[in-house]
Amino acid sequence: MLALKQHTMRKAIKIGVASLLLITASSCSSSFQLRGSYLDANSKEQICIRKGESEQTASYPITNGNFTIQTSCKQPAPATLYLLDEHGKAQKEVDFFIEKGELSVDLNEETPMVKGGRLNKEKVRFEKEVALLYQKFEKEILSLVDQNIGKEEIEEAIQKKAIQVIDSNVAIIEKYKKRNQKNIFGAELEQYLFAAQLTKEQLLKELTP
Repeated sequence: MLALKQHTMRKAIKIGVASLLLITASSCSSSFQLRGSYLDANSKEQICIRKGESEQTASYPITNGNFTIQTSCKQPAPATLYLLDEHGKAQKEVDFFIEKGELSVDLNEETPMVKGGRLNKEKVRFEKEVALLYQKFEKEILSLVDQNIGKEEIEEAIQKKAIQVIDSNVAIIEKYKKRNQKNIFGAELEQYLFAAQLTKEQLLKELTP
């Protein structure tokens, strides 16, 4: 249940950030380069990049397990990198920021993240911290399920624990938002904060008799 809500939140956040940036972000047009690797690639797989929520995309081949994305565009800006199979279906998806610096991504990793550049470094640190929080939450859920208590009691205990996790998540968001108030990552964090608070409200309603 919480995982589904998190997925929905992420989609809404991407749209919200793109809209916010049209109003708040200052950007300049310059060259951008991202190098990546995917050792398991076959000859028909390719990389696709989409900037913000735009329908405009650009495709790049994977040659001997490596690829390079190089273009001129406004930056900093949010973007999504897709690994597409031979049918054009996304196998992997990585959100990142187009920005100055040496950017790289290893698609062989279980959870790929674009590294390099100030904003992407902040995003990686933030996502790792949040991931550790939810990994701990999942372990606690498994522990609750193993207990010899009724189904309703387990569901209520999970919901209460989920609210605690969201509060911890909000604290992490606030920490990163404070030091990214004047950049586009701060705009993204603002949307994460709104989504987390909305999810908490929904859980509280579900707990109300």
